[in-house]
Amino acid sequence: MTAVVGEDLVRAAYRRGQRKIVADPRDIVTPQALDAIDRLGMRLLRAPTTPSPPLGSSPGRALSRTLYRRHPGFVPSARPRNVRATKLQRVAILGSGGIGSVLASTLASSASAAEVVLIDLIPGLAEAVAVDIEQAASMTATGTLVSGTADIGELAAADVVVLAPEAGGLPGRTAALVGEVQMAAEAIATHAPDAVVIFSGWPSEVFTGELLRSGNLAPERVLGTGATLASSRLIEALAAHSSAPREEIEALALGADGAYVPILSASRVRGRLVRDALRPAEVGAAVAAAAAAPSYVQSLRPSRPPSFAPAYAALEVINAVRGARPGPIPVSVMSEGSYGIEGAVVGVTAHLTVQGLRNIVELPLEKGELGALRDAANGVLRQSQELAELST
Repeated sequence: MTAVVGEDLVRAAYRRGQRKIVADPRDIVTPQALDAIDRLGMRLLRAPTTPSPPLGSSPGRALSRTLYRRHPGFVPSARPRNVRATKLQRVAILGSGGIGSVLASTLASSASAAEVVLIDLIPGLAEAVAVDIEQAASMTATGTLVSGTADIGELAAADVVVLAPEAGGLPGRTAALVGEVQMAAEAIATHAPDAVVIFSGWPSEVFTGELLRSGNLAPERVLGTGATLASSRLIEALAAHSSAPREEIEALALGADGAYVPILSASRVRGRLVRDALRPAEVGAAVAAAAAAPSYVQSLRPSRPPSFAPAYAALEVINAVRGARPGPIPVSVMSEGSYGIEGAVVGVTAHLTVQGLRNIVELPLEKGELGALRDAANGVLRQSQELAELST
């Protein structure tokens, strides 16, 4: 049966946190709806409403699902049109360990910034990483200038400053990380007070708040990558338990480190709510796998924390800041009343600009999701108080 997809439907989906509109090829999509999809940075996916085969783990069913995903109706969604991305002039990265090195390399290869400056107090470390990246410049051919230094004054004139602690969150590192964050905050306040600041370590929300407080920085300019990474891990877990391609999954995990809340009311697999697309046991297994992802990675290499996923989460936030990633994204920011949460950094969905946070997008959460989100925020406040006592 042919349906009409209008602008009201698109905007309602956008308010629910959807990034895609799935329509049957026979459906009529009005010009106003197409314009709204374009302006909101959403994607239109044309796919027939053929029911998917029953989910299961038998080889026959797995093959059936694979063939289903290859159905001609599942056309790869086009990239958003009219995306006006800003090329940042200067990105400074504090820390040249795993996260800092990977982030510098991805920024250089993606031409997201004209200049990337690595800063590390260990003599020669930042310089070595920068030279290594520069020696690949003829292959990346982006023209991004990468340099390394131990001079904290090189923060000056940075559009974005990323704090990339090497061992944030490792056992026994809390006191040292507090000191590092406080030193970084003072340096940023002195040399780059107008920069957008991104904390890419963990616990994300607690230390994003500490960075904000220690430097007396503008709340809208201080962002954390915790919810960005947690949402990516949830998507990965849902892909593993549903056999659906990642690009056909939308999922959000909001809240705070150690208490991220899977927002199943706004998460979808192939355009269907997760609860409708997967069996309860599969949903539970995916949620558990996403929650255990950080400790699992750490268990494989206890001496080194994860680097690649946190670095790409920082890149995702940077791309949202510069307009290359349209629409709201999961990100950890200071909440001043959203969801009834006051004065705590918490993972939410938000629009970002080159000035930092533009606005938080409040989703119509279910009662249990809202309660868990508020509990996570209260946990951040308690941990922040403990850090304050530790640093006095």
